[in-house]
Amino acid sequence: MKTRLLYPALRAARLVEKASWRVRRPLTLGVRAIVLNPERKILLVRHTYIDGWYFPGGGVEKGETLGSAVARELAEEVGVQLESPPTLFGAYTYLREYKSDHIVLYAADNWSIRPNRNLEIAEFDFFDREAIPEDTSPGTRRRLAEFFDNAPQSEMW
Repeated sequence: MKTRLLYPALRAARLVEKASWRVRRPLTLGVRAIVLNPERKILLVRHTYIDGWYFPGGGVEKGETLGSAVARELAEEVGVQLESPPTLFGAYTYLREYKSDHIVLYAADNWSIRPNRNLEIAEFDFFDREAIPEDTSPGTRRRLAEFFDNAPQSEMW
């Protein structure tokens, strides 16, 4: 699914949020998912507020479990409905942007989809492992190497 709309207000809000991190230095918790279709193609999303392609996912809300957060984020961002619990793949730390971000990565291969539009997602698609977009984020590329190529698993995103 593709939309060409870019939302300048979302980009501006993201810049303000990043500036506040310099002062607050927050501790954050997020989830992402490696979603594979039956052909083992990888679901990637491109956001409206940042360049590049990423695994779908987002922040864990107060009072929410990791599993319910990943299910919610997949449903909100692209319309993926998990048919069974995803498999925990790894936990990572991302210390850039003046925050202490912790990311829990799952793998999901039992799901259905009812594509939906979301203001945060410019487009999403499934890609062959050997044909991911050039501007796929470095962290996403490292996780794909760990998942598919048995590269050593890092603690750092």
